[in-house]
Amino acid sequence: MDKNSLIKYIFRNGDKDFTSIVENWLISSNRFYNFVLYNKDKIRKKIKNCNNKKNEMSDLIFEMEVAYLLLRNELFTVTYEKEFKKYNKKPDFLVQYKNETEFIIEVKRIIGAQHDDLVKEFDEKIKNQISHLKSSLAFSFWIDCTVKNDSIFTKLHNEIPNIVKFIKKKVDNFDQKLSSDDIKEFVVPGFDNNFFMEVTSPTRKANNSFICYYGLTSRPVFYSQKEYYKFTDDIFDKIRQLIPNKTNLLIITSASETHEDFDLSKTIHCIFTNIIRNNKDFFITKGFKDIEDFNSYFKNLSGILYLKKTSEQDVFWINDCSNLKCRISLEVIKYLENMRFIRSSSAGPDHGPAN
Repeated sequence: MDKNSLIKYIFRNGDKDFTSIVENWLISSNRFYNFVLYNKDKIRKKIKNCNNKKNEMSDLIFEMEVAYLLLRNELFTVTYEKEFKKYNKKPDFLVQYKNETEFIIEVKRIIGAQHDDLVKEFDEKIKNQISHLKSSLAFSFWIDCTVKNDSIFTKLHNEIPNIVKFIKKKVDNFDQKLSSDDIKEFVVPGFDNNFFMEVTSPTRKANNSFICYYGLTSRPVFYSQKEYYKFTDDIFDKIRQLIPNKTNLLIITSASETHEDFDLSKTIHCIFTNIIRNNKDFFITKGFKDIEDFNSYFKNLSGILYLKKTSEQDVFWINDCSNLKCRISLEVIKYLENMRFIRSSSAGPDHGPAN
């Protein structure tokens, strides 16, 4: 089956954006093509079950991305959802390195905060209503990051007509009157001094004929100050799926701006703090019988790789409390930390199937 036929087979009438992503990977890596070809029925079924839901499709694409990144190196072979009948589990990937070192990979894409979609929708609506305004100005909005009431995001959408009027009023007042790179800050009426607009006259604006909108943010972004809670919950969920006495890695990424690599550090600190304090209730609320029960799973976790999706190097945390049988080589860790930036070391089908 050629690559075009394979894409049509697994995606059928699926999302074009997702299709193009996988298509590019198939073109650039013959080993990934072999992997997808071998698992085409399984992948096709998963795509069908996603039912065009964006988050579920993004989860699946992240799985495929991890396989693609691994298979660019000919020293890795990857098996998709191999069944371990003894434990009644099918981890995402069974990976072999140099045909000798074997380890398990579970992947997890942490879903964005509930505010993310609301912010994007707000930005689109504002852009559509003010993009025609002729002005040399640029503006942006921000929300006080200490605001705890989620209703403000609903109110933003309800107040868009009034917000647009407010924008137009300030454009009339300040167009051609602000000096270069000068900044004016205004409290937007109706939000209890929690919603602000900044107006500038940027010297490097691409088009000085029309107004420019830089979007809605916060100071710094919409942090709840407890973003690492989501990391903790997802890690706890995944460690229950690990295979005992095997090297098990968790590879995670985030769909949200509010999650950073330091949230992983906070998560690990939170776990060990609660162990040291003998806080049984913390682990019981997370679904474990007690701390000992949690440790029985946690010792199977060899490490966590956080893919940052930026130009920065990814972050790898090694679990020094893992079972000695579950330790991973530094050679593998080094590749995983840098695999997004390393050019493919293999060409194609002459290297054999990827599974």
